[in-house]
Amino acid sequence: MFRFFCTIMINHIGTSILKSFSSAGKAVMLAAACVLTGCAIVYPLWLFATAQPLWYTRAVLMLITMFVVYKIVAAVKKSSWKSMVRAILHSVILIGGAALVVFFVFNELRIIAIFIALLTPAAYIACSHFFSNTR
Repeated sequence: MFRFFCTIMINHIGTSILKSFSSAGKAVMLAAACVLTGCAIVYPLWLFATAQPLWYTRAVLMLITMFVVYKIVAAVKKSSWKSMVRAILHSVILIGGAALVVFFVFNELRIIAIFIALLTPAAYIACSHFFSNTR
């Protein structure tokens, strides 16, 4: 009887150890697959970026632009004209304000840059208030 229980216990222990190693093996295989996939994607991009930095920059900027245009078109399809105009004006105010601040700082007109940096959030808030849906 004792021998029977020992055999059952040894079988359970063996099964438990086998399951543990199986789970650990699956985790190691998943980590290896992630590393190999990462290397397969990152290495060619790194090689392209170091060999042709100008073309890599153009390609990345083109992809970012395509993504932004896609998101804008998707948002336009879902929204009303008022919210679309507000979003476009917000973008123009923020990007234009930042560009003007950088322009004036580089041209050593820091007082004008500070004025524009202070005026940009005010224009943003005014645009939000003007095109708000609650009146």
